[in-house]
Amino acid sequence: MPNNIEQDFDIALITIGVLNWMPDLIRFFEIAAGLLRPDGHMLVYETHPFLEMFDPESTTPHTPTFSYFKTQPHVESGLITYDGEKIANPGKSYWFPHQLGAIVSAITAAGLQIAKLEEFPHSIREVEYDIFAGRSAQLPMSYLLQARKPYLPQAWRLQNTIAQTSYWCGFLLFKHPFAFRSKHKQTCQQTRYCAPIRSKCETS
Repeated sequence: MPNNIEQDFDIALITIGVLNWMPDLIRFFEIAAGLLRPDGHMLVYETHPFLEMFDPESTTPHTPTFSYFKTQPHVESGLITYDGEKIANPGKSYWFPHQLGAIVSAITAAGLQIAKLEEFPHSIREVEYDIFAGRSAQLPMSYLLQARKPYLPQAWRLQNTIAQTSYWCGFLLFKHPFAFRSKHKQTCQQTRYCAPIRSKCETS
């Protein structure tokens, strides 16, 4: 992100493809919270950490493969791309598992107030994860967390210390709630990943 980005956004939307690339959740949420104006809102719509225990490509996919309390990152050497671009020698990538408690604690440590946390039985991951949906003993597969930045004295506000980073897929900022509602409705109609956000768009 550029160092001169404004810090008066109304809404920050963080969705699939963000948190597990972040090794330091507290620092990430400090930066994200610093981009919001007082009384600004943050929405986190992500894969439920419990789902990270399972490998849909395993021969026994419904048996946990990884510990929920795993702290070391998953290391991948294959190409991971969001735009289809072919990259020679992409190098290693690191996918950091985070417990739900660690996510909630990092958000509050960044000075945000949690208003609501909802858990859902549907997936927002790749289609391979759909095998975990619709079961009698259902796993939590995604969640939506709503938080608010309270009014704070100026001394408490994060200054221009935006860390240099690459493109954060799924991290969106909005300044005008009306524009967010009207434009995001159309997006929600086109993707399976927006069901909880769609209801908020239409009721806000």
